[in-house]
Amino acid sequence: MGNIVNLEDLKVFESGIVLAEPIFNQFGQMLLPPGTELLPRHVTVLKTWGCKAVTIKDQDSHRMEKEEEANPEMRARAAAQVNWRLNWEPENLLEKEIQQLAVRQVLRKFIRS
Repeated sequence: MGNIVNLEDLKVFESGIVLAEPIFNQFGQMLLPPGTELLPRHVTVLKTWGCKAVTIKDQDSHRMEKEEEANPEMRARAAAQVNWRLNWEPENLLEKEIQQLAVRQVLRKFIRS
């Protein structure tokens, strides 16, 4: 899932802007594949080819993909940190879900650093 954004409105100097769909020229040649992190030079090339808009991944789905790429050791570290801070064992499904949300939040911080 992605958001369609005009190239003129795109702030490529912000990190983490990733294409959700491939970009093709009028001859059917792929200019950029999905998953490409857009850089200023990409925007220049796309404008040269007459491209007006691109579909980018929303930040939440991009973060979730990064979380899925996290290795088991990193996940274990995040869980250990949460458990140490909370010093409490969940007793029902709601508490377990809260604990998992906390683990995901710590995991995001690990991935960013």
